[in-house]
Amino acid sequence: MNMKNWNFLERQMKDIGFQPETIAQVKINISEGIPNFTAREQVELKDGDVRVTKPNLTKAKEGDMYWLNNYSQTLISEQGRKVNETLVYVDKSHNLTLDEVTKIQRGAGIEREMLDKQQNPYIGWSAIDERKINPKHGIAEVKPFHPNFGFSAEAAVKQYAIALPEDGLERLRQGERVKGIGEHDGKEYLVAVNPPVKSLFIWHADSNVALTKNERQELRADGMTEGEKASNAQSQRSRQSVGMP
Repeated sequence: MNMKNWNFLERQMKDIGFQPETIAQVKINISEGIPNFTAREQVELKDGDVRVTKPNLTKAKEGDMYWLNNYSQTLISEQGRKVNETLVYVDKSHNLTLDEVTKIQRGAGIEREMLDKQQNPYIGWSAIDERKINPKHGIAEVKPFHPNFGFSAEAAVKQYAIALPEDGLERLRQGERVKGIGEHDGKEYLVAVNPPVKSLFIWHADSNVALTKNERQELRADGMTEGEKASNAQSQRSRQSVGMP
């Protein structure tokens, strides 16, 4: 076994949040020279949900080096409802812990420092775009969103007439669900950021059920439907592309 390589992998897996038993099994597989393999760990979370994580390791074509390329993670709720399996690439430019991925899977985005292709740091968002499936693995993946993508937590919050606590915006950036009060109806809602669509996830606070399209419309601060908002934004981009204000 290449001990320098193993020490790196062990530290990497600990930083991501894998259990000691999982790391020990990976070490055994590597010591036996298994070329490509998938480990598995299952952890019951504090709220009763079960998290199943499968790290995928690959051996170099030549030599004895191993790499943790990616892992998949699935959440199973206490009621047995399965959350879609999600793919996470392990990359120093966009590295996430298992707990961070759990927040994202439950419906959220996380603002954090990342590295671009030239290894320059920037503050961006990590989130899942369920509309885009990884063609090789057949599941959605956690992806980075650069500031040039144009998502702003502040702008997303302003779309809806929901009053948040003073620290609400900062908590949203950390991937939390934040309780707010509807300014039109006085009802309590849970909100989280949804970077891929430049908007918010919104749930009824008492039932944890996502709002319908009509219910979301009633909470719009500008009175526009989400379809009208998207259409107007596209029209504005088209006008700007031809030099019109």
